[in-house]
Amino acid sequence: MKIALISPYADITAYGVRCLSSYLKSRGHQVKLIFLPDYRDEQDEFLTRPYLYTAELLADITAHCQGCGLIGISLMTFCFERVAQLSDHLRQNLDIPVVWGGIHATIRPEECLEHADFVCRGEGEEALAQLAHTLETGQKPWDIANLSYKQDGRALHNPLAPLVQDLDAYPLPDYDLEDHYYAPMAHPPLRRLTLGAFQALMAANPLSHPERGQIIYQTMASRGCPYHCSYCCNNFLRQLYPGQKYVRFLGVDRLIAELRDIRTRFPFLTFVILSDDSFFSAPMTYLRQFAQAYEQEIGLPFRCLASPLAVTEAKLQLLTRVGLRVLQMGIQTGSESTRRLYKREASAAQLIETGKLVARFIPPLEPPRYDIIIDNPYESPADIVSTVRLLLDIPAPYKVHAFSLVFIPGTELHRRAAQDGLIEDEKRQIYRKQFHTPSNVYLKILLRLTGSRWPVPLLRLLAHPQLLTWFNLPLMRQLLNSLRRLKVSRWVRRQGSLTLKEKHQA
Repeated sequence: MKIALISPYADITAYGVRCLSSYLKSRGHQVKLIFLPDYRDEQDEFLTRPYLYTAELLADITAHCQGCGLIGISLMTFCFERVAQLSDHLRQNLDIPVVWGGIHATIRPEECLEHADFVCRGEGEEALAQLAHTLETGQKPWDIANLSYKQDGRALHNPLAPLVQDLDAYPLPDYDLEDHYYAPMAHPPLRRLTLGAFQALMAANPLSHPERGQIIYQTMASRGCPYHCSYCCNNFLRQLYPGQKYVRFLGVDRLIAELRDIRTRFPFLTFVILSDDSFFSAPMTYLRQFAQAYEQEIGLPFRCLASPLAVTEAKLQLLTRVGLRVLQMGIQTGSESTRRLYKREASAAQLIETGKLVARFIPPLEPPRYDIIIDNPYESPADIVSTVRLLLDIPAPYKVHAFSLVFIPGTELHRRAAQDGLIEDEKRQIYRKQFHTPSNVYLKILLRLTGSRWPVPLLRLLAHPQLLTWFNLPLMRQLLNSLRRLKVSRWVRRQGSLTLKEKHQA
């Protein structure tokens, strides 16, 4: 069967979509991949109106899907509205079933079935392959595990299949570039994803730094997260699989085989990002095997994420020796009450000690990245001051990534916020909100300064509750956000020029 898989994400890595494609190909299907990278999401101008595709792009995607037997679309909550628009258009103009998958489809299948023929909940490789087979052979797909659908206007949900424990059974993600298409900045027409276009798109990734010779390849060594943070989608997902082993790692040989394949295909990729929720949570035996193989066969600098509870001196020594250059760690808050709200287990003392330990590895580590969540309506100025003070107790230099709190549907924090009346307009507050565009610009700037060489007494003064309150007043917030949007608009134009410019190289 011919199958079209569509990725609406800015990042064409689209790891899940590529894994689905390679699995479908291994089962004998033909797959066309369509990528719709667009960095305009980085602006918050879509809070009051939806970000939708143009009629020209919808028509072009529809033309590319003709002749297929199935269309699959992956989505997260922030792109629900444009995926619904695209899906409705495809169903109105083609007699081809559409299946949705991804985080939002798993969390809210009933809502998604208003716009799709089928919804795949949870991990989708086997369910999607079975769906394609039953449609191709004229059978009824009603018994496929993980699948949701409608009968007589009623949503029906088949049981979830057990989690696959042997991730090595899956083939490498699909980077063949054959029958891959993209619309740069969502501008039609769809273009064939040539090697030069792929290089340009990877260079435009916000995580790449082509001016420093860093063009990233992003992958995952595992599935699942060992923690239970109340704001995270894993908080919902792991509840779907009680009693099962939720965190599973690829075998080291399989992971290295993927990285070796990528180095051969795309020698211009110079930096690896392991985007697992907490790569440092892997057992020490696994990390030793990884370090030995990575040093011998890959040798590129790499970046990974870590929980403060998983960082040890032994792991830092091992991984920095074989190329770890950037460590991103979630601190999230310095407030004890907010830590309880988030179900974060690390205490302030543990966070500070871990920060001191990481600082000892600079260099070869670059200044680490520490994640902080802001725009939390449950926090008072005193809670925010606690966060600033905690950061000031961690040795500089470091960089702070400030993320805006989003009440992800299905999570414990979403349920509490709904009960407390904090969610008045889901479309504006959740569906159109980007976690990487904090509205409290003053606090974002202040947090960024904590990792610099600014005098600590001055930073403590700038964190005074009265200043925090004053700069967060609607008028000041509007002014600062206007200035931020000017800066972001320049960045988006730059990324757009990179994605629209194909670099044909030998």
